[in-house]
Amino acid sequence: MKNYIAGFLLAFTFTTVSATDLPKDIIPTAAVYHPEVELVFNFNSDFPESKALKWTAGQGAVFVEFLNKEKIKSFAVYKNGELMETYYEIDVNSLPTISKSHLNTKQSQYKVEKAFIIKEADGDEKFLVELSGTYDVMYSKDGYLLRYIK
Repeated sequence: MKNYIAGFLLAFTFTTVSATDLPKDIIPTAAVYHPEVELVFNFNSDFPESKALKWTAGQGAVFVEFLNKEKIKSFAVYKNGELMETYYEIDVNSLPTISKSHLNTKQSQYKVEKAFIIKEADGDEKFLVELSGTYDVMYSKDGYLLRYIK
């Protein structure tokens, strides 16, 4: 009997079956790859203290609107399941002095709707300012004008 059990355990140990060898109705749902499940897992790993409010797909990316741990509305951008950049809403007064000067002199006819600090996956930071009735303005982390965005 001991030899039979040992032989069975040995055979069981070295026998592997891949999911492709099984009939489709036997494969558990969890064994099938779902990119949206991976995306939710990645978001929860990247922002463990945050709550996702809205998921939007478009332009080859998924945009996640969420409340960060300070309860400030933020946005994360994922492409192919990887975090590309995160937008955190900030007060306009938190912009670098150079950016505020540019807004006050060159964009004074427009009202600032919102301002964001953008943190990219590689650690780089930029600022984005949404102006009412016109384009958005992007600044470097030092406050220098990078571009206008329609």
